Amino acid sequence: MDLLNAWVFEFLDVIHFLRYYYLITIFYVCCFIGVRIFKTTKPLDGGFVVLLSLTNLCS
Repeated sequence: MDLLNAWVFEFLDVIHFLRYYYLITIFYVCCFIGVRIFKTTKPLDGGFVVLLSLTNLCS
């Protein structure tokens, strides 16, 4: 019974880690896309607005 409990806790720990890793990955992808858009469009042409909306979307 103790072995089962230990396994369940280990499994939950892995799920928690994966969810955390998934959020970090989404954050980095959003930052990467935002930087790419920011570089390809001039900030005065609305690139800054797009960057802000992307960061709001990701947070």
